[in-house]
Amino acid sequence: MKLVCISGGAGAAEALTALERAGVQFDGILKAGADCAAQVLESGAGGVFCIGEAGVQTGLFVLRALQKARAVRPVLAVFCPQCQTPVPWHLFDAVLCTGETQRRAALTAGADPFCLFWTAEAQTAAETAIRRKQAGKPEKGIVVCGSYGLGNLGDDAMLTAILADLRRLAPDRRITVISRNPSETRLTHGVDAVHSFALNRLIPLLLQTHFFISGGGTLLTNLTSSRSLRYYLMMIRLAHRLGARVLLYSCGIGPIDGKNDRKATAAVLNRCADAIAVRDGASQKELAALGVNRPPVFSMRDAAFSLRPEAMTGAFSGSRPEGRYAVYAIRPWTRDASFLPTLAAAAAQLWRERGLRPVFLPMEPAKDLPAAETTAAMLQAPYLVLREPMTFAAVFDIIQHADLVISMRLHALIAASLAGTPFAGIAYDVKISAFLSDAGSSACVDYDRASAEDLLEAADEALRQKDKCFVPAPDDAGEAILKKYLTEKDR
Repeated sequence: MKLVCISGGAGAAEALTALERAGVQFDGILKAGADCAAQVLESGAGGVFCIGEAGVQTGLFVLRALQKARAVRPVLAVFCPQCQTPVPWHLFDAVLCTGETQRRAALTAGADPFCLFWTAEAQTAAETAIRRKQAGKPEKGIVVCGSYGLGNLGDDAMLTAILADLRRLAPDRRITVISRNPSETRLTHGVDAVHSFALNRLIPLLLQTHFFISGGGTLLTNLTSSRSLRYYLMMIRLAHRLGARVLLYSCGIGPIDGKNDRKATAAVLNRCADAIAVRDGASQKELAALGVNRPPVFSMRDAAFSLRPEAMTGAFSGSRPEGRYAVYAIRPWTRDASFLPTLAAAAAQLWRERGLRPVFLPMEPAKDLPAAETTAAMLQAPYLVLREPMTFAAVFDIIQHADLVISMRLHALIAASLAGTPFAGIAYDVKISAFLSDAGSSACVDYDRASAEDLLEAADEALRQKDKCFVPAPDDAGEAILKKYLTEKDR
């Protein structure tokens, strides 16, 4: 593809260097100015890059000229924070960003998430933009529905992994996430987002949806509330009724108590799901017990397992724990008055006997931080409570350098597994015991009956098996499932 660059003004030199680093070679570099539109039309360029403040402003005139001439040529801009006047970034066929700070700034300034790329992807961005322009009418999109926008780092990890796979497998389909905090989801993940209860927007969205993903995580459970279960069943039913293909992906199932809720779950899944991909053996058994027998059921690992450890190393930028330490990822639950003192006693003993300083890591700070601080206040040992806002990559980085992880939170255990750090689980929910069972680990404590001795025994078991830590082998089952159903036609 013949590429031309329009350059000029503040930020142009830095942008050109970034593009050169990405391996982009231009057939010509034009100085920003009034005659650029005519030069681009005469050049026969397949794509136009606009860099620097003046280059970006000129690019807007080039866009209009190409549209008037009905020329199918993409115009791409490298995001320029130095622009003093507002730029309608959403008009460009692609906007490239050099880093996370620029990407967030571009989204805040109104750039279209569907058209955002990294400068390292410049060649891909140009090819994708021309392909989209040639296609004309956009394809129906993809919707991801889950427990997103609630500040849970485990859910964010799953969403990060799912979006990465979808962008790779279906680059020309617009992705929208259903979230309880759409603005934060949009900024964090660079994706369109709609509020979970905005039905006036959800129905038009689903009418333009090819592929509806329910997941990841344990959405179909009434452990905490039947309302949550019924909401996710309603969304599955609505997506199916409005013509989308429905996949339950990287999901946990259950527990679901009560005859009515179990009957409703089986009915919706048998009628509306095109396929179900579960993340553990217990969920597969629960589907069979419910009587779900129509959609095919696949096994896969939790979506977060597809995140690359090398990409997360060094992500934590806060105050690091010193020396040897054990990470505790706990959440509030039904018997905190007796459990938290029990945990504090076990943590203090691990400090005295093994020199493992307690480090409390809240995976969902709004819920977990009060429980962590309550436990820490009972300790007769030095401790650290991590209060800084974090990403899952930062969680991995902290856990990677720990000697031990003791966790009620599934994704802290998954991070330990990815990092090769010994871990013990506190099973307040079947998903914890199911994960440990699938990992071949006996270092599991029942939350309802946990004693300090039980916790210490599980910790000893995990540390004894340090050289046999469950480190998952590469697994492309999830990607294969997505690919299979993404490529099938609309119903």
